[in-house]
Amino acid sequence: MGKVILHGKKKYWVRGGSYHYHLGLQAGENTLEAQLTRLLVRSMVENGRKLESKDFLDKYISFMTTPGNN
Repeated sequence: MGKVILHGKKKYWVRGGSYHYHLGLQAGENTLEAQLTRLLVRSMVENGRKLESKDFLDKYISFMTTPGNN
């Protein structure tokens, strides 16, 4: 945590911390939940409107471990 996901933002995810969960987002940027929802929908469209859990999991891991995505 902090190197593989959250990429340098671990200090903002401490229990009892007083940071707002939208810290770092610019006005109009999507939250992580919105980005993951878009990822899920994209995966389903690519798979004929079906949820293929392996495909989504692969996309999720790639998204969460790519710096700058979250």
